[in-house]
Amino acid sequence: MAFAVANKKQFNEKIKKEKQIVVAFYSSNTSNYASSVVDDLAKSTSEYGNIKFLKVDVDEDIDLRNLASSQFISSTPAFVYLKEGKKRDLHYGADADEVKEFLTDALKK
Repeated sequence: MAFAVANKKQFNEKIKKEKQIVVAFYSSNTSNYASSVVDDLAKSTSEYGNIKFLKVDVDEDIDLRNLASSQFISSTPAFVYLKEGKKRDLHYGADADEVKEFLTDALKK
């Protein structure tokens, strides 16, 4: 299951604490379908078991909106691939097949 972060401090703690790959899913309260996509991916442990999924709702907290801006995220839904706490790749949209392709490609890097 994906972990919903409540604020920027919690986000930073999660990405620093995790030695594994992190995918941050940025959404707003208008992207409910996209939220179900990330939950389905997080449950796919056979394919993505080594990835930690974080949910970042930019409408929940102004600091989370600023966090999205600092990572140059201009719209939601967006998936950010982080490795060793650093942004490595970005994907906009929530088409399940496109997101899976994005993750597969990101894992090869």
